[in-house]
Amino acid sequence: MHDFEFLNRKFKEIFKDMDNISSIEKSDSSIFEKFFPKENPSYGDSWPYIIQPMHQMGENGLGYKYYDGENIAAISIFNKLDNPKQLAVYWTNPKGDNIRKIILDHAQRILSEYGIQTYVKKINKEMYEKFLELGFKSTKENPWYKEIHSEDDTYPEAVLEVDNTFDIASKLGNTRQLKRALKIYYSYSRDNDIEIKDTAENKDEAWSVVNRFFEERHSEISSSNDYYNLIYRDYDSDVISKVIYFRKEPVGFFFVKIQSSLYASLYASMTLREVTNSISDFLYFNVLSRLKKMSVKYLNLGGSEISTLKEYKEKFKPIKFFQNYWATFFELVGARQ
Repeated sequence: MHDFEFLNRKFKEIFKDMDNISSIEKSDSSIFEKFFPKENPSYGDSWPYIIQPMHQMGENGLGYKYYDGENIAAISIFNKLDNPKQLAVYWTNPKGDNIRKIILDHAQRILSEYGIQTYVKKINKEMYEKFLELGFKSTKENPWYKEIHSEDDTYPEAVLEVDNTFDIASKLGNTRQLKRALKIYYSYSRDNDIEIKDTAENKDEAWSVVNRFFEERHSEISSSNDYYNLIYRDYDSDVISKVIYFRKEPVGFFFVKIQSSLYASLYASMTLREVTNSISDFLYFNVLSRLKKMSVKYLNLGGSEISTLKEYKEKFKPIKFFQNYWATFFELVGARQ
């Protein structure tokens, strides 16, 4: 469990008197949005992704940012999961022509003065290779967590074409997994025991699903805190977030961000195994059905930490995979300006 008070104090210590670094505010969403591409956005190109891991970080309960008008990145500090005594600074989805040099300068200083490593997460291949030229390394040499070297970018993002997934599922034989999932969706859609309600009006119920989800799985690589900011927030028209109930009991929760007229991303999809395993299939097709009605063409399911999650996403027949990368700075030898 992270000691958030300690981490906030440590962050302020190592970034004291540094220009252009401040707490993230809720009003910063419009600033970040200006740096996100309007066409073909990545899974990381959204405000929900930026704030998702920031629970209890920063003076206002979110996190930190670097912003100088031309360059931007979200910043956080956490204990490494498999070595709690080792701290690491994380720069998320950096944007701007000079941001690599800015991050390098801070990474060198922080490692030299404090012995704290740096990770840069959610970057495309071109930026990743430029970080390597500056002396950063692949996270395979310094993993984020054991064999999961790059959190949810260990395996590539899976992108569905909404109509294509429905079309394939409808044509498959009855014994195929995807066909069974579609049949479950249609069956549950007619089931009076199933209700779906807006998360905006049922935040505590959504939060209970998330907490029970992690209690069931005893996860070491994520926790309910990572979803706090998705639930306890103001809800805009470009967000679809629902709580699924089975016989009046909350058993599922999902959160989707519409990133453009064609693209959406799924940032949370949680169901309780103790109720029924098939709720997860119902959830995915419920999301796809909503996007189909809105004429949103693509749904990005994000990357995966582990192979079993990757394989589950592949069941829905992605049309393409998109690999993002992490880079890490953990030794001063060989660093280049």
